[in-house]
Amino acid sequence: SSSLGITVLGTPYDGRSRTAPVTPLTALVLATAGVPVVMHGGDCMPTKYGVPLIEIWQGLGMDFSQLSVPQVQQVLETTGFGFIYLPQHFPEADQLVSYRDQIGKRPPIATMELLWSAYRGENHHVAGYVHPPTEILFRQTCQLRLVKNFTFVKGLEGSCDLPRDRTAIIAISQPSASQGFERLLLHPSEYGLAGKEVPLESTTKLLAQIQEILKGKSNPLMPAAIWNGGFYLWRCGICPDLTAGLARAEDLFTSGNVAQKFNEIVDYLQKLK
Repeated sequence: SSSLGITVLGTPYDGRSRTAPVTPLTALVLATAGVPVVMHGGDCMPTKYGVPLIEIWQGLGMDFSQLSVPQVQQVLETTGFGFIYLPQHFPEADQLVSYRDQIGKRPPIATMELLWSAYRGENHHVAGYVHPPTEILFRQTCQLRLVKNFTFVKGLEGSCDLPRDRTAIIAISQPSASQGFERLLLHPSEYGLAGKEVPLESTTKLLAQIQEILKGKSNPLMPAAIWNGGFYLWRCGICPDLTAGLARAEDLFTSGNVAQKFNEIVDYLQKLK
């Protein structure tokens, strides 16, 4: 398991509208490998009104929206995955959603949610961003909040998803470095995984693509799932290098291990109903 503690994947609450997200698959591959993961989000909201995480999880048959916080904790402890759904688990934060609409483009709340850890114990904080100054703000905030373990990614639509059509620009915490972080520039072409980003055509199609990958079937989204799963397996200390991480991610998908973990979580959620 990871020495970094629980990995919290901070993803924009207003969802995705252009590119197919693989963050749910990243979460599942990490949980399968013994890295506990927490995600958090709300309903479809401004300013983008993209597909929110809750819609993807529910579409796959995994519904956290009716659970109590202790039950989410139970699921996390038992299966290695938990999802915090704002309207149910953090209504105070959900009440801020209306301000996003009033403030308009790039409300400060949208930056804050990416850095909220949602987990009180030792954790590894992952967040995506679009604009380079945001990364500086993230790092400064981590210094002030004494956050030791972080990974910040110039990701697709500001998510944690590493791009395949360009170099992935990443900052990882490195206490021994003078500025407290190390810069990574990862070129997907060097690993045979470069390609066009998969468009988000509809939620229905996305769910079908994710389900195919869970069955170990290759499809246009599989290279992105391997690229991301492999990077995070390496970053979380499960694999010694990126090449090993990519091989492990592919194996976990094609062997059915990720599907097994997915079914374990679904079954456990059914028991709590």
